Amino acid sequence: MKPFNYVFSLIFMFFVQSAGAIPLTASDDAGYRGDSVVSVLTEPNPVDLNAIWLDILFDASVLEFNNLLSNTLDVLTVDLANVGTGTVTAVLAAPITINSGSTEMLQALFAIRAAAPFGDTLVTFRCHDEQTGFGCIDYPFDPVTAKITVLRSAQIPLPATFWLLALGLPVLARARLRH
Repeated sequence: MKPFNYVFSLIFMFFVQSAGAIPLTASDDAGYRGDSVVSVLTEPNPVDLNAIWLDILFDASVLEFNNLLSNTLDVLTVDLANVGTGTVTAVLAAPITINSGSTEMLQALFAIRAAAPFGDTLVTFRCHDEQTGFGCIDYPFDPVTAKITVLRSAQIPLPATFWLLALGLPVLARARLRH
């Protein structure tokens, strides 16, 4: 009977732990080298949203962090001490407690570096943990990942007839002026 209780306790703890996490979503974006891209972190159904302390992780060789914006939350601090290694820590607070409606929590703005490789790179939003053993105590949520795609610029060659016409027009104009 004891093994059954132990297994039941583990399953119960798993569901309690997973039920405590808030399901956030992050939007994907795409752009060419040198373009600005944005990933939006959204909370579909906020409950007692007062403040959030989070880390934004990204590949610093592909993306350059530009700014954090929010229409609903006040950006209190943005720690850029580790931006060179691809980590930004931010603290945001709600002017009033938010309890309903889909809420755009923040927009993370990046620029795609000129030497960025083509393809996908990830931006991860995770709850900041001060390693105190309590985990994320302000607004716990599971890590959310957005995909930023670096696009290849497709150069379309001009048709040969365009170049023939461009070379032939001055010849025709000169011949007309002579006659």
